[in-house]
Amino acid sequence: MLRRLEFFLALAALPGALGAFLAWRGSGPVAIALSCYGVGLAGLAAFFLRPPAELRALAAAAAGRERESALRREELQTRVDFLSAEREISLVLNEDVDFRTIFERVLAIAAETLGGDVELWMLDGDALVLRAARRAGRTEFDLPSKEDRRIRQCFEGGKVLLDSEEGRFHALAPLQKDREIVGVARISTPVEGGAAAREAQMRVLDLHLDEFSKFLALALKTPDLYTRAVQDGLTGLWTKRHFLSQGQLAMEAARRYGEPLSLIMVDVDHFKKVNDTHGHQAGDRVLKGVAEILKKKVRGGSVFRYGGEEMAVLLPKTDGASAADAAERLRKAVDAHKIAGIKITASFGVAEVDGSMADPGALVERADQALYRAKEAGRNRVVVGAGPGPESVPTRRFQRTG
Repeated sequence: MLRRLEFFLALAALPGALGAFLAWRGSGPVAIALSCYGVGLAGLAAFFLRPPAELRALAAAAAGRERESALRREELQTRVDFLSAEREISLVLNEDVDFRTIFERVLAIAAETLGGDVELWMLDGDALVLRAARRAGRTEFDLPSKEDRRIRQCFEGGKVLLDSEEGRFHALAPLQKDREIVGVARISTPVEGGAAAREAQMRVLDLHLDEFSKFLALALKTPDLYTRAVQDGLTGLWTKRHFLSQGQLAMEAARRYGEPLSLIMVDVDHFKKVNDTHGHQAGDRVLKGVAEILKKKVRGGSVFRYGGEEMAVLLPKTDGASAADAAERLRKAVDAHKIAGIKITASFGVAEVDGSMADPGALVERADQALYRAKEAGRNRVVVGAGPGPESVPTRRFQRTG
């Protein structure tokens, strides 16, 4: 109120002085009325207008609110960017299971979101090694590296660390897997601007990096979880469950593109005798040994443990004759090895997909029938399954010669 009174007095000084002067000169009522009118306008101006100091204060307050609003908009946009990146990472995890494929895409997303280089340091024994890095738009794996003191500090402390040196800003976040810290993500970005810009970078990363690192850790964990679910613990082969899903996809692709698809069923001969004579541990070593031979020798296909001592080889883009040739090579490879000091052989049944088969079960049934005939015919041989017509007979080409 006092400021408005001061403002009024300042505005009314001139018309008031002029009115007093005119009254002294005897200028008449019109001049005095005009002077009073000027004083009245000054009163109205003082009531409705803002004094300069108040206007400056209002302008400063408005500027402050604008800066605060801009900061909030920036933080909100950053939050949206991080959430979008996390969603993209989730989509990647649903699509891919290979470590390199996942991290090439995940590190690309992280580098774009954070605006710098991203490194993934993982525990290898007692040392932290540079497992993957995204630099200058390129992802590399298993790089030669020397452990950094700050990386070890972040790993052991389990907290986000922020610092800057030589024109670059560094943020380090621990990666936790199953409640155990298994690595560190390091983000390096160029420092642009002065102390205020650096402080803004630190504030953004401090707000979001801890949560973002959980998605990086999830990306680290996902291939391992997937492998556990679809990989046999003893042999390292894919499981029957995985075979059924992959077989269905392979059959659909074969029909869509008019390509052949074949299956080889493999059974270790006299496996019960191996267990009874040498013990179950020896039997486990035999299964692992046969699985290893199949994995090494199969090209362009996938090998599964179908159940017990029975294994399956799925061969996309391969017709029955080519699959029979492949099976014979596998039979010879098994026959040529002693596993755990035991002479082992295996029997093979081969089948090719045809139009009568509705699902992988039908393909397995035909290959299993051929495998049964191989067993009945004396084992250690390859038999090709019959088509919808008359059954085929094993040829001498696939019979054991010695």
